[in-house]
Amino acid sequence: MAKLFSNNATVLDYKLGIGTSAPGNTLEVKGATATIDVNATSGNSNLFLQVNGTDKAGFESSGNDLYITAQDGTGDIFFRPGNTTAVTFKRNGKCGIGTENPARKLHVKEASTYTPAVYLEAPHALIQSVGTTGTSYFGMGSGYMTGENAGFMIRTDNKPINF
Repeated sequence: MAKLFSNNATVLDYKLGIGTSAPGNTLEVKGATATIDVNATSGNSNLFLQVNGTDKAGFESSGNDLYITAQDGTGDIFFRPGNTTAVTFKRNGKCGIGTENPARKLHVKEASTYTPAVYLEAPHALIQSVGTTGTSYFGMGSGYMTGENAGFMIRTDNKPINF
């Protein structure tokens, strides 16, 4: 059993404890405020998670940007507050909110029968759709893009259809 204690750091059975003399994991940092600071004096700051010496996930800062990556290109990224996946980023570029298996570039899934899956709030709440043959708008707004009072509005190729 290897044991080292110096300046409130302990190594016990290949477990490193900072702020504790009995670490329960490979690395345990304990204190009223526990902070791990990765501070590069120049260039980028990186933190990589490895399995058998191979990078699996990484956090990289470059300038004011933060990159979260699945390093080997075979994994996806899941945000899980608690035990339920809230947002999924698939390696094929699809994003799921409320689903781990998005069917399109953006897939929003709501489990509740009577709760809208998307909530859009703006003075003129519009959705713009751009395709190779033109642009369409769908939304709600009083007089926006139509010059008339309109509840629900569809506009395509500069021709409004009001409801």
